Amino acid sequence: MRRTVCTVALVVAAGMTACGEQQVERGTPTSPSSSARPSVTTPAAAPTGVTPEGLQVRLELPRTTVRACKTLTGAVVVINPTGRAVDLWSGTVPGGPDCTPKHAVQLVGHGIDTSPAFTADCGSQPLRIASGTTRVPMSALTTYTSCSQDHPSIDSPRCGADGGPPGLPTGRYEARVVGSVLSAAPAVAVTVTS
Repeated sequence: MRRTVCTVALVVAAGMTACGEQQVERGTPTSPSSSARPSVTTPAAAPTGVTPEGLQVRLELPRTTVRACKTLTGAVVVINPTGRAVDLWSGTVPGGPDCTPKHAVQLVGHGIDTSPAFTADCGSQPLRIASGTTRVPMSALTTYTSCSQDHPSIDSPRCGADGGPPGLPTGRYEARVVGSVLSAAPAVAVTVTS
């Protein structure tokens, strides 16, 4: 059985057309900030969640409509009102190591499991959130995360002509941050088109 797996930083859900060459749809570039910024432009419909550390988080997408086989870009915006930098860790187990948090954005919908796969390594650096506003860039391909030539299934359809995973089916999805404390960001509705 031949199985191709595609791992992306921001993971999405479901489709049936071969993608061929991947092209990127770009939104507003974002970059992490090491200094405080007093304000940020926020779309009116971008609700904010609050983490246990008191950080306010939201998923900001310059576009909420994207074609299958293209890249959806955006950022998790973190507002730190504490007046000091906050170091975020994950995987903390009594007596175990503190690990660098891992996160991705997953498109959820159409009954397809597209849970992102995170590597098992334990990074030694925290995700440092400065006082003020920090933008953590994210992106995702609008394709399945895997495909199969021999045994296609709902979560791993037949590979496209190029041997890669096909594009997502058209329709509405929820973009959700998964994998770390940043998952407190409320979901954002996204539409995938052909």
